[in-house]
Amino acid sequence: MTTLDSIADFQAGNAQRFATGNAVPSLDPVNGAARFRYQSYSFGVQDTWRVSDLFTLSYGARYDTFGGHSRPELNSAFLSRYNFPNTAYISGRGVFQPRIGFDFKPVSAVSLRGGIGIFSGGAPDVHVSNSFSNTGFLTNAIDVRQNNNNSYTIAGLSAADAQTNGGAILTNVNGTAVPAAANGVLTNATVNTLSPTNALDPNFKVPSQWRGTLSAD
Repeated sequence: MTTLDSIADFQAGNAQRFATGNAVPSLDPVNGAARFRYQSYSFGVQDTWRVSDLFTLSYGARYDTFGGHSRPELNSAFLSRYNFPNTAYISGRGVFQPRIGFDFKPVSAVSLRGGIGIFSGGAPDVHVSNSFSNTGFLTNAIDVRQNNNNSYTIAGLSAADAQTNGGAILTNVNGTAVPAAANGVLTNATVNTLSPTNALDPNFKVPSQWRGTLSAD
């Protein structure tokens, strides 16, 4: 992200703020990306019971579960802070989904249908992807700001180091490449041990919900 205060600053390449992030120390975004694999397995059984000419029951159950060997990189600072690791994954987790439905035709011109059960489904990527892309230590980010008195602020750096690097980062900004000075600060700065870290709760349960329907024709 680049902030410029005026058209003149844009033309001159003089930024007032520059923020960037990347994988460290490689500066290869792939090393900080969410890369993982899993397998999904579904098992089910269903039966239909024609109780009478007027009433039919359908009932069964489904079980969805996941497997896979991918795991986020362990963040030891996170483990020390919360007493559980950030490496939990969906492998081995599943959800049991019983269901029952009926079809009732009390008279020839009327048909009543309904059912109730537990439903789950969809790809679980949204629950786990951030655990791989935001481990709290495989990536780093910096935010460089020019103050009103022409000094510079870079979180995590001393005032002297911020002054030395701030001018180089915020000068000749072209919007097409990360300044070399910014990459230097990014790779050399210490990653905060309190950096935000995404983690799956060790007791995470695959989301599911009860659903019921009732209709008449």
